Amino acid sequence: MIGEERQPLAEPRQAPRRPIVDATHIDEDAGELDAKDGDGARDPAPRGDLRIGELAAGGEARRLYRAVGDRMAIAEVQLCLGELALYEGDHRRAESSFRAALPMMRAVGWRTSVADGLARLGDVQRAKGMFAAAKSLYMEALTLYRQSGRQLGANLAPHLPAVLCHLADIAWEQGDLATARADVEGCLTVLRDTRPAGGAHLPEALELRAALAAAQGAPRRAMRLAGASAAVRGQLHRPPGAAERTAQERRLAPARRALSAEDQAMAWAEGQALTAEQAIGEALAQ
Repeated sequence: MIGEERQPLAEPRQAPRRPIVDATHIDEDAGELDAKDGDGARDPAPRGDLRIGELAAGGEARRLYRAVGDRMAIAEVQLCLGELALYEGDHRRAESSFRAALPMMRAVGWRTSVADGLARLGDVQRAKGMFAAAKSLYMEALTLYRQSGRQLGANLAPHLPAVLCHLADIAWEQGDLATARADVEGCLTVLRDTRPAGGAHLPEALELRAALAAAQGAPRRAMRLAGASAAVRGQLHRPPGAAERTAQERRLAPARRALSAEDQAMAWAEGQALTAEQAIGEALAQ
């Protein structure tokens, strides 16, 4: 249960590599992915660990992981299946997959993996608009990520920026701008200091900081940061989804009303000329 006290989890030296999801073969009634060779024929001759490493996430991979007793790998497959379901908008299947992974992760005792599962469940609740439930899951994941970072001697866990960014988004939607600012600045600080894999969340963090600037009467800064975010998205090949575009336009509306079209375009272009490091520095400036 979320929030209950648990014994500290041990952290291993190295986490397993996340299996690759092949989204081309879906077993609809089982909610699984079948790993097949390029010609569509199933390979009947697994070759131990090497073959397992080559298989895409799904039913066949899960059976092989069970055969070698690798509970953590099975849990990672469940996470992959959940991520695919969430991407497809199937919240029920996504939640079911993530919840199936959590007990296995807790049993193995890997803090960061448990935090991953909790954060993914938070993603489902956030996508459903269940912000209070999402916040509770993210906060629990945040605690585990930070504990993991201290124990491993690292600055912070790689997924920490994503959780902080999502918490900032929830605070914004709940009208708590002070918390939104603290969380997004925490996210930006981690990205500045560690440049982890979660750097992919820099565009969202810049967009949230732009929204805060717009709400706080700094329209030119808001448009500069929005332009910087657009530039980073282009570099990462991560265009915003329809919902993200709608949210950004709604949040930038005060800035657009305050500036002429010419001033908007000028500020946007100035932001696009910033490097990622410069954009983070501007976003964190008081």
